Amino acid sequence: MTMMTRYESGSSALPLRDAMEQLFRDSFVVPFGPLATTSRVSVDVYETDDAFVVKAFMPGLTPDELTINVEQQSITLQGEPKAEEMSGMRPLLQERQLGAFTRTFSLPLPVDAGKVQAELRNGVLSLTLPKSEAIKPRKIQVKSS
Repeated sequence: MTMMTRYESGSSALPLRDAMEQLFRDSFVVPFGPLATTSRVSVDVYETDDAFVVKAFMPGLTPDELTINVEQQSITLQGEPKAEEMSGMRPLLQERQLGAFTRTFSLPLPVDAGKVQAELRNGVLSLTLPKSEAIKPRKIQVKSS
């Protein structure tokens, strides 16, 4: 005899997206201690008519701990936030990113590296990267004779 189980919408079934995220999280063992870091820095990149704007999330970082390199279309962010002294405590869970990181990404067009502006405020790095004058469209004035 075959038994059937009735599906009820209020059951403990997870939506597919939640189930996949849980599977992904449960598939990895995160070590503790100084090796428990990643090199991922979250960034948002926006485009205006004249520039690209990058917002990078770097809580706890100071300007002295950060290096920014701009070369044509390539941006590299490097840094090493200092770990705070936790004397008498041992970690049970460490999700904050500590240790050295490098994040490199490319923009769709070259930028003018000499005009880049950078500001670090409240853990958010804001970069304004003006587009290179060589790639900007130019309006040509036609003279009549």
